[in-house]
Amino acid sequence: MRTSHALLLALLAGAAAHAQAATYTFDANDQGWTIFDGGTLTHVAAGGNTGGFLQVEDINDGDMLLVAPGAALGNWSSLLNGTFSFDAKNLNGIDSSWPGFGQVVITSGATSVSFDMVAANNPPADGLWHNYSVVLSTANFGAALPTVLANVTGFTFKVESHNGFGLNNSELNGIDNVAFTSAVPEPASAVLLGLGLATVAWRRRRTS
Repeated sequence: MRTSHALLLALLAGAAAHAQAATYTFDANDQGWTIFDGGTLTHVAAGGNTGGFLQVEDINDGDMLLVAPGAALGNWSSLLNGTFSFDAKNLNGIDSSWPGFGQVVITSGATSVSFDMVAANNPPADGLWHNYSVVLSTANFGAALPTVLANVTGFTFKVESHNGFGLNNSELNGIDNVAFTSAVPEPASAVLLGLGLATVAWRRRRTS
């Protein structure tokens, strides 16, 4: 059964390797992410969750959007039913009062799908990092999601969390660990699938 055992280990290792489609930890730089419409973005080398992070500050009445790097766009079909997640921290204690924080927009040409993945009043003014995640499913984003994911031309999520801007009335938020995770089989399913394939290979070896 040596061959089947090796096949099973290879299968499970392969599944684990493909589970995380992309992760941006911002430890060294902004990794190509930019900000649009109403904010400034600064890379901070330490103090994230963990390592470096992105600091976003409101400067006018536009909604701050973090924009994914162009190099990351394209065919995202493997992310269908996977997850998008990020960590956020309220850095200056201004109460979050803008419900749009965490609204995700995925674009393919003239077609866009969106979902507000974060509840109102987030991130809380408690000085802690908080993780937010959403399943990239048609239940959340609508029936057009598979078509959009097949050719993503733009991805943004909103980091505006306060209704107001200017001196002493402007949110300052930290963003870290932006991650896109592909949908993979449940562990038990992966093991059963691996055992099935391993058994087939073993039987072929016995009969050859």
